[in-house]
Amino acid sequence: MDSSVKKLVFEFSDYKDFLNHIVGGAGRRTGHRAMLSKACGCNTAYISQVLNGANHLSLEQSQRANRYLKNTKEEAHYFLLLVQKARAGNHELKSYFNEQIESIKSQRLNLKNRMQMKSMTTENQAIYYSHWYFAAIHVALAIPHLQTKSEIAVFFNLPQEKVGEVLEFLSTTGLARYETGKWLVGSVQIHLGSDSPHISKHHSNWRNQAIVSFDRSLNEDLHYSAAITLSKKALTEMRKYLVEHLRNSIEIVTKSIDPDDECYALNLDLFNLKR
Repeated sequence: MDSSVKKLVFEFSDYKDFLNHIVGGAGRRTGHRAMLSKACGCNTAYISQVLNGANHLSLEQSQRANRYLKNTKEEAHYFLLLVQKARAGNHELKSYFNEQIESIKSQRLNLKNRMQMKSMTTENQAIYYSHWYFAAIHVALAIPHLQTKSEIAVFFNLPQEKVGEVLEFLSTTGLARYETGKWLVGSVQIHLGSDSPHISKHHSNWRNQAIVSFDRSLNEDLHYSAAITLSKKALTEMRKYLVEHLRNSIEIVTKSIDPDDECYALNLDLFNLKR
């Protein structure tokens, strides 16, 4: 369940406004209303009474709605708070849930303000380099047809919930931003030095993905492996040659701005076999 025009649940203070945004307002036959009612275990008439009347979803129905919407843990928690606020029977209880809602909004605003940082904390770097899909999703956001949860999930064959969690992390670190229903690359840049404690994990992530790609055997893929002997002089010349061509390749990458862009991994290995 995803669309390029959808807003995040955090942009709403009323769960009914959010659901109406998702399924379409009264009179609109998008099919989402019927699917939502089925997911919640009730009929379409009742969902219409919830969206346009005084009835409310139960907490059990709300959790089923979370699964249907493929909300992340944070989104699901916020949605349940909105439902509980709406269902609260007195002002004191409504205020209790509203304080929690406003606290989450305030925390997200603080994180958004902190996105002005130009470097990531060590803790966030550890998360970013823990799995290949953090970097993969990050760079994919530069491609127009890979800027929603569902598009990214299909492309990388990942669960939408997992993609949502990664996008949330990228957003809080300034590596991504959400605008008008699209996830875009953020203003913060990340660079991993050769002396970083995360460098070995970064390399192993992509070497492992290279191994996975062997089974696909795509014609456009290029893999080359060989055990070779080299003199010190030849090694110096080859290393110089490879570094120069790597720089040229990176320059080609930085100039590639095309609607047909796709995501690729670039690995280059030259190392001594001595153990």
